[in-house]
Amino acid sequence: MNWFDIVQAIISGVIVGLVVFSLDLVRAYRERKLSDYRIAANWETSNPKVNLRDFNLSRENLSDYNFSSANFERAIFQKAYLRLTKFKDANLKYTDFRNAEIAATDFTNAIVFYSNFSKTVIRSRSDENKKEYPNFTNAHFRGANFRNAKISDAIFHNTILKDADFSWAVIKNCDFTGSDLTNSIWRNIKPAENCIWKDVKIGDAKKLPNWLLTEIRMQNAKQNKKKKNGM
Repeated sequence: MNWFDIVQAIISGVIVGLVVFSLDLVRAYRERKLSDYRIAANWETSNPKVNLRDFNLSRENLSDYNFSSANFERAIFQKAYLRLTKFKDANLKYTDFRNAEIAATDFTNAIVFYSNFSKTVIRSRSDENKKEYPNFTNAHFRGANFRNAKISDAIFHNTILKDADFSWAVIKNCDFTGSDLTNSIWRNIKPAENCIWKDVKIGDAKKLPNWLLTEIRMQNAKQNKKKKNGM
């Protein structure tokens, strides 16, 4: 066997080894992801409760699941479908929701520090009997990333949105009553349509776009006038 054949054999062996290694990685990823989904799907009825930290639930349909008080820190929900999903009181710090569809999902009292909601669709859900809304009441979204998100009909009552980034987002028909917008970022966002900004905390007014500052002041002036008139 000459040197050329030896080198060719070595190269072929390396390529085969790399292909087998890659296939093993893909299989291990799929098995881990399937295991994560099965555990998460049974979490509500499991006893004792399983820690769901670092779980990969990307692209999964988790509609109607109740994950209240679950620990999903650093979990992945990329491109997941979350319709009427409950995350009340959950730990969602550093969690990845990029490109997810969030329909009437409940985040009440959740801790969602520095999580990524970029390019998500957050919306209400309607049927023949009623309309249900995404609810972020009393949740803590400090440093959350909502860049390029489409947010409509959401309830942000007393929500902490300090340092949250809404750059390039589209926001319609949302209620931010009592929320903390201190140091939040609103770069290149069009004026939000039909939103409520009563009693919001704004911190340094210079960090808010003029349209938002004007809307906040106008709504609060109207509210104060009503209070003075005893209405």
